[in-house]
Amino acid sequence: MGGEGGGTQLTAAYIDEMNTKIRAMAEAFGSSVIWWRQGPVNPAMISGHCLLNGIVPLVVEAGGGGQIDFTIEQGVECTLNILKHLGMIDGELQLPKRQIMVEKYVVYRSRNGGFYLQEDGVALGAEVTKGQLLGKVIDPLTSEVQEECRSPVNGIIISRRLKMPINPGGYIAHIADVDSTIWTRDNG
Repeated sequence: MGGEGGGTQLTAAYIDEMNTKIRAMAEAFGSSVIWWRQGPVNPAMISGHCLLNGIVPLVVEAGGGGQIDFTIEQGVECTLNILKHLGMIDGELQLPKRQIMVEKYVVYRSRNGGFYLQEDGVALGAEVTKGQLLGKVIDPLTSEVQEECRSPVNGIIISRRLKMPINPGGYIAHIADVDSTIWTRDNG
């Protein structure tokens, strides 16, 4: 596939072939939520640079903000799934009971700075409704609520800020928009 200097011709057929491979890897990875986005190749991003050089890129969210938590075992299982999918090790894929693929993904950011306190139940994988309270930004000096952070979509929490200081524009949560569902699959 590579040309002189390792580059690749970006024909429609090549892009379709790579998208098919990327999608198969994404499904095999075993995440409960898959964000499927087909956009132009951006060579400034590592995934775009990989694609331009004949390497199938897959970007994943695997954890909770550097915390050692329940996502460690899931991350190991998903990594083993990729190795099985690529034929590098033997075995059956270990998929979650339910998988969903969505087209839209929201990064919710705060408008104010302060100290962020998440609401109970807003954990990784939690389903939220549009307008549901995710947490509050509190003034660290007065303890006054500066902002109530509410989900802008019906969705599933993919990552979220833990209790900590936050600057204006700091991320609160990544949310998969379930109103943009492409497919849902029950794996047993």
